[in-house]
Amino acid sequence: MGLFDERAELEAPGGLRLSGRAGAEQFYDAWNEAFPDNAIEDQLIFAADSQGVEEAKFAGTHTGPLRSPTGEIAPTGKTVVSRYAAVSRVEDGKIVSFHMYFDLADVLGQLGLI
Repeated sequence: MGLFDERAELEAPGGLRLSGRAGAEQFYDAWNEAFPDNAIEDQLIFAADSQGVEEAKFAGTHTGPLRSPTGEIAPTGKTVVSRYAAVSRVEDGKIVSFHMYFDLADVLGQLGLI
C-alpha cells in the first residue's frame, strides 16, 4: 500500500470510488477477505512515462464476505476466474490514479447471483 499516494483516486466496476492509501487498502482487503485463496496470473504489464497498465487473470473461491458499494455479498463457495485490466498514473513515484476494469456481470454470474 506504500505505493499509493494519499491523493490517489481508485475506481472499479459497480460504482466503487475510493481515495488515498486507506482506500487502496480497503479495496485490496475486500477481495482478499472474500477470496482468501486468490491467485493472480499477469498476462501483460506495460509502463511508459507516468502510466502503467496491468492485464491479468484473477482466480479464487468465494469463502468470505465480499464488501461492495451496494452492500455485503455473503460467501457462495463458488470459484471465480476473471480477466481484468488496471490502469495507473504515477506522480513523484506514487500511484495517484488507479482504475480497474473487469466484467462485473461475468463475476456475479459465476457467483450465481445473476
